[in-house]
Amino acid sequence: MINPCQSVAAILQRELTSTIQRWLKRVDEVPSLAVIVLDYQQRTGHLPQLLKDLILRLGLKQGAERPRSPAAHDHGKVRFNQGYSVPMLVEESRLLQVSIFDTLRLNQKDLDAGAMMLDVITIADECDAQLKDTVETFMRFERAKIAVRSNR
Repeated sequence: MINPCQSVAAILQRELTSTIQRWLKRVDEVPSLAVIVLDYQQRTGHLPQLLKDLILRLGLKQGAERPRSPAAHDHGKVRFNQGYSVPMLVEESRLLQVSIFDTLRLNQKDLDAGAMMLDVITIADECDAQLKDTVETFMRFERAKIAVRSNR
């Protein structure tokens, strides 16, 4: 039986949990990230919404304005409070992209190959845009912390 081609968005929606699990495995293998001890929810709680925002973006028409991701903003605040650094945020984001692309690789037989490259570009752009939103929030909190210290 031949499987009908599926969109990247449909595969990512279907494989949401396994993508997160692959990401967590990768994160746990990076000493600079594993040094921050977090439970499953603390470590991965932001991912379902970030991935849903990504899936939403994949469904937009080419050239449509990217909706803001409140989850990315919130993620910056949470990671700041958990003791992360900006390089740690970048590493997490890099691992998320690797995990997303690994999900696509594992499901390539089901993919609509004609649309895949454009979707890969969109994924990279959205992940980087979410990272930018996360880092901007993180840095706002860092500047506020520095301001409080200097006013003492």
